[in-house]
Amino acid sequence: MTSNLSPLSPGSLECWQMPVVPEQYDRKPLTDEERWALEHFAAGPLKPTGSRKTAKARQILARFNSPIADVFFLRHQGRSLTEVAEVHCVLRREMYQRNKTFWEWSPQEWVDVLCPNVAVFNVTRGRGKKQNYRTTLMDMGYLLGGVTDLRLAGIGYEATPAANLYFGTERVAEQCQRVLDMLVGNKQLGYKAGKAARSKIQQYLSTVFLLQRSSQDAV
Repeated sequence: MTSNLSPLSPGSLECWQMPVVPEQYDRKPLTDEERWALEHFAAGPLKPTGSRKTAKARQILARFNSPIADVFFLRHQGRSLTEVAEVHCVLRREMYQRNKTFWEWSPQEWVDVLCPNVAVFNVTRGRGKKQNYRTTLMDMGYLLGGVTDLRLAGIGYEATPAANLYFGTERVAEQCQRVLDMLVGNKQLGYKAGKAARSKIQQYLSTVFLLQRSSQDAV
């Protein structure tokens, strides 16, 4: 399984766009064949990976591979394909239970899948699940599912790496520096820029970026 994303060419900030967009994928509703395939994977005990039925079910659901892989490798380049498979498992089970593709989920349904925080997610999904799975689901919810307020999923300190991923590290750093220059330049505030302060400002600005779904000026 590989990503079909083409590297983004360097350009001006005015030409910025989301790194992954829904329009580049097949988003039609579930077919009867796909419902059967989801039931094969999600219902009952774990299925043998080498069986003919499993191979057929995997082939039927192939159109979901690209968006999942594209979003996963956007953040986790060079990671194991096994981890991508775990994301598939979560999404197949959720699509089966909801009887619709993840393209048809509402933002609230994505938030329900993500759970309010990592601790609840880990309890719900089991001890073996890793943070990588949840961040991929979070990225999919934001980039492909129309979720805007990731605070509902307890994004917290993860707002900065998420904004860097979606809007570009250069843009986020530039905005942070503008705010720091403004604060330090105002002697009446008595503000001194430090590592902790910079980190906090980046987090706050990143949250604003995420809420407005834009890399336009936040200050």
